[in-house]
Amino acid sequence: MQDGGKKQSFIIVVLVIVLIFGGIGIYLLLSGRKPAQEVSKGNFQKVEGGLIYYEEAGTVSTLPLTVDEIAVNCTDQPLATATELDYTQIKKVQVYNSETIIGKIPENEPIVVFAAMVGDALTAHTVALATASCPQ
Repeated sequence: MQDGGKKQSFIIVVLVIVLIFGGIGIYLLLSGRKPAQEVSKGNFQKVEGGLIYYEEAGTVSTLPLTVDEIAVNCTDQPLATATELDYTQIKKVQVYNSETIIGKIPENEPIVVFAAMVGDALTAHTVALATASCPQ
């Protein structure tokens, strides 16, 4: 009889977990919020007001920049397929803040933006671009 009770308890726990995750998924779906994207690609537009603007698939997107340090990685890595940085292909790294980065990346330059959750906000900390377009 005890084995039957343990199985029943296990099934109840599994159902509760499924309901919790299902509820979170439904909430995100109905609220229109999308899961955070930690790697984004597009063509650089500008940095303004602590935000980086880039165009991806015809839509301009923005991400807040970290306040203290943004790493600009100049790489020979093909950016179109990049989902992470290949450190063997990075030729130069320059560090800026959200003010000093303004004007350093050429407009319409293909970039990959790497971000992480800082508090409740997805925040950009690294921008990768082709070595040939790297700030001097």
